[in-house]
Formats: sequence, C-alpha cells, structure tokens
Amino acid sequence: MLRTRHHSKDWLERFRRHVLTIPEVVDFHRIGGDYDYQLKVVAKDMADYDRVYQRLIKEVELDSVTSYFAMESIAEGRPLPL
Repeated sequence: MLRTRHHSKDWLERFRRHVLTIPEVVDFHRIGGDYDYQLKVVAKDMADYDRVYQRLIKEVELDSVTSYFAMESIAEGRPLPL
C-alpha cells in the first residue's frame, strides 16, 4: 500500500513507468481511501521482497509504504460468477 504527496500528471506518469519496469509487481491499482496505490508483489523470500522495495523507492518519492504479507494462499484467481 503506497501513499504519496505528489498527484501531478508528470509525477504519475513517471511513477507508472517505473513500477511497470519491476517484474515482481503483478498487480498495480490506483485506489481510494487512506492509500493512493496498491501493488501486489510476488517475492520468493524477505530478501527478495527487500530488493523489490529498494528498487521501488529508488526512483520516486513516496510518503509511506505499508506492506502486508500472505502466509498462505487459500483461494486465488477464483472465477467470477458472471
């Protein structure tokens, strides 16, 4: 979960381009609420996650980064009943 103080068109474009260069980011959403963006990152371990985190913060200024870690996948990619 990411929060930023920057909301200009130029900053957003630079941020989007940067995040899309990180292959471990498998989902990327602009959201409403307490945070501005939600990223889903797949990493093999904490050291791998830290490498992704360091790469993320290297190029763009963020106000805060909050991480949640899945310990077990119970259901993932379930089809919608449409």
